[in-house]
Amino acid sequence: MLSHQKYFGLINHKHENNENNKIFTTFLISISTFTSCLVEDNERTEDYDNGPNLIGFTSASTNVAGVANGDEYMFNLNMAGVGPTITESTEDVTVKVSVDPASTAIRGTHFDLSAEQVTLLASNNYINTFPLTMLTEGIQAPLDVDPYVILNITEVDSNGNFVNNGRTGSIKVNLLYLCFQIWLVIMLLQCAM
Repeated sequence: MLSHQKYFGLINHKHENNENNKIFTTFLISISTFTSCLVEDNERTEDYDNGPNLIGFTSASTNVAGVANGDEYMFNLNMAGVGPTITESTEDVTVKVSVDPASTAIRGTHFDLSAEQVTLLASNNYINTFPLTMLTEGIQAPLDVDPYVILNITEVDSNGNFVNNGRTGSIKVNLLYLCFQIWLVIMLLQCAM
């Protein structure tokens, strides 16, 4: 009887060793997989570090709204600089903006620009706003089709350290004209939330 217990004890001992080997093998495979991913991440970071700093609007489109009562509404469109060496840059960046001819809004009727350029300061982490004024004088709301203005960054003056961000180098601003009744409903809904 004793010999059978020793025999079964050896079998159980071998079974435990096999389980330990499986766990150890799984652990080694996992470690080797993580190591290979780290190499790829380093290569990608090196490529990123060689890229340019970009200047652009912070979104490609936005809506602005105002009650068509003859007032003018000022809106600030956010702009920012991003990039791999932006923290090392010390010069300010001047950005020129123009109205795209594909815009359906008419300058002087639907909107106006108080400036056509803006400076993004290094001391402000290359963050600034571009002013747009929505005009409502003579507008009868609601309009059949809301006009929009497309603003394009046409020039970035930074001695080559920053370039126009191709993805957000333009912004489409939809001008939404509200009549007083619609405006009142919107305000009441916002207060209720």
